[in-house]
Amino acid sequence: MTPRAAGAASIVVTAVAWEAAARLIASPVFPPCSAVLAALVALLRDGQVFASVADSLAALAIGFGAAAGIGMAVGAAMGVSSRTDDVLGPYLDAGLASPMLVYVPVLVTIGGASRATEAATVFLYAVFAIAAYARAGVRGTSAPLVEMARAFGATRAQIFHRIVWPGARPNVVAGLRVGLALAVKGLVTGEMLIASNGIGALIRLYGGRFQPARVLALLVVIVVMTRLATAALATIERRAASLEAA
Repeated sequence: MTPRAAGAASIVVTAVAWEAAARLIASPVFPPCSAVLAALVALLRDGQVFASVADSLAALAIGFGAAAGIGMAVGAAMGVSSRTDDVLGPYLDAGLASPMLVYVPVLVTIGGASRATEAATVFLYAVFAIAAYARAGVRGTSAPLVEMARAFGATRAQIFHRIVWPGARPNVVAGLRVGLALAVKGLVTGEMLIASNGIGALIRLYGGRFQPARVLALLVVIVVMTRLATAALATIERRAASLEAA
């Protein structure tokens, strides 16, 4: 069985088990899979989901793009320079340990209920993990390779671009994927708390109306959106690797 077939089979088994369990329990807060799919179709027909996804993706793209660029740069600088690591390390540790949810009211106070605030929330959720993975990747570069390059007269820039960064790439890629997952969490959290549009705002709306089928249908939309964003990130990674190889 191919990986795709195995994944599809897993989804089917989960849907069947969900349907059976929901009908057995018969609880209003646990709708069957068929009811969730019907709610999803209804949401797609009225077009409200598409507009909300477009709004959410705009904030996600801005926030995650900034987090990826700044996180990789800061993490690489911390991995290369122990002095930089000494200065920025406490802030990185604090960011990794802090619940980002507590910063949302602060961001709202500064920027109001705007898309910039949503993007800033996404940024905070993702940037610390991306920086931590980049720092770990740069630090994990093989020391003998670096010493050999120095012995042959390579400059610091050449060592970084030809040895350190390629060696750190697996960690950097992992950090981007983890950061993307955290960015989606930050997006939905921020929209549920402060936004008047977007997927998170719809979840708040239908949750307040006690429509669990629609809430779960929107969670399905979020999962699909995350999968598509991850696939797009993987495509960018492959193209960047091929350009570097060329």
